[in-house]
Amino acid sequence: MKKYLIIPALVLISACSGGESSDSSSQAVETDTMPSSGSAAAVPEAAIAQPRLAFDIPIMDGARYISGSPEFSKPSKRHGGEAIATIAYKGTPLDIVNFYERALAEDGFTPTLGQHNDEAIATVTGVRENGEKIMISTSRGGSKARDGESTAAIIATKPL
Repeated sequence: MKKYLIIPALVLISACSGGESSDSSSQAVETDTMPSSGSAAAVPEAAIAQPRLAFDIPIMDGARYISGSPEFSKPSKRHGGEAIATIAYKGTPLDIVNFYERALAEDGFTPTLGQHNDEAIATVTGVRENGEKIMISTSRGGSKARDGESTAAIIATKPL
């Protein structure tokens, strides 16, 4: 009996969907592109959450966000929480460090360049007066890097 109730329900759903095609494969494609909330309205591209870095530090133009979260972990005995992210950029570690040296200074951090920065590895750290810290450590290549990319690990910590 349930088989007979499902078929009319599917026909009713298809008729109410507003589509002019009776081809079930085209209806499945339309359903797959709908927002997960079930709303019939399309989600504007600007409304889709873009990856962010901790302290709202910008992701450099042309960089590819690999993983991480801007949210801080629970505080530990040593610091008030940390947030980690990984990005990739088609360029050198120095390109990444130069960008973040300027970005950190503009965002209220005092940046300090690593002592041995070169085309293979480079670092920059930043500290704010309130004790917030961020470190960007970059290297040529990486396990998730594509041809010509350098990767950067970005680690942010809050004071206790």
